[in-house]
Amino acid sequence: MEQLYKDFEKLVKKQHDRQRRTFAPFDTTCFRIYDRQQAEIPVTVDRYGDYVRIEGDVDSAEMERLKDSVVRMTYTEEDHVICRQRRTTPGGEGPDNPQGMPQRIEVREMGITYLVDLWNYRDTGLYLDHAVTRDLVKDHALGRHVLNLFCYTGSFTIAAAAGGAGETLSVDLSNTYLSWFQDNLKINGLSGPMHRMLREDALAFLESPPKGTGKFHMIILDPPTFSNSHRMDQTFSVQRDHPWCIQQASLLLAEGGVIIFSTNYSSFRLDPQLKQRFIAKEITRETIPPGFTAKRFPHRCWMITRR
Repeated sequence: MEQLYKDFEKLVKKQHDRQRRTFAPFDTTCFRIYDRQQAEIPVTVDRYGDYVRIEGDVDSAEMERLKDSVVRMTYTEEDHVICRQRRTTPGGEGPDNPQGMPQRIEVREMGITYLVDLWNYRDTGLYLDHAVTRDLVKDHALGRHVLNLFCYTGSFTIAAAAGGAGETLSVDLSNTYLSWFQDNLKINGLSGPMHRMLREDALAFLESPPKGTGKFHMIILDPPTFSNSHRMDQTFSVQRDHPWCIQQASLLLAEGGVIIFSTNYSSFRLDPQLKQRFIAKEITRETIPPGFTAKRFPHRCWMITRR
């Protein structure tokens, strides 16, 4: 067992130093350090600025042991290493249950500032596995109209706005996340009437877009794996319902527009019938950042255009 922890420490130190060297020239302070490489230590270790978060399915005693190793191997103060035990059950983890007031810190990614909360939420407000996807959005956003469905804290929209998007519309049902999105806009000096938000169920939006919604050159469609929506007649399943989502989103595409569709459902299979109506180019491998080395992809991603 001692050798296992020594191997863990070597991996953490080696990859932490390598990731810092890799990302520093790109003004990026958040990245994955350790990605469950050892089956016996099923955790992830991520750096967020001056903080590090350890997350995984281990007991309290082992988490404390890992924390001590991470403190030493990443040169991080003990009170800046955050631990979260994350246990997978057949019914999932359930909704977030914030333990206190938001404790947001600033991190940088490709020159953009994002606010994250490492303490109160299952997810921090920024999915690190989509760093490359966000940069792709930024690079293709100049002058474009962008729609971000299931926008969460709006990170894709922030990237588009930083890339010079002409207009954006971000849709989510959560007031908490939309407020977080507004704070992300403000901290980057991007607030303005061209970046609109709508508190609405994204599925209801797709079913019946408000009058005057218009067309978009880029639509980001990153739905949850499962969802119970009070606006729909049944539960949502990304595997079952993604053809409908993509079809509905395509009705909002401007000429030559693109849908960036993504899911983190590990068993996902794109409906082959979609290829009769759309050109679907999978860009999963190109959008996985350095540091994500687990056997399964953290997400799957496609660029979808009309034929």
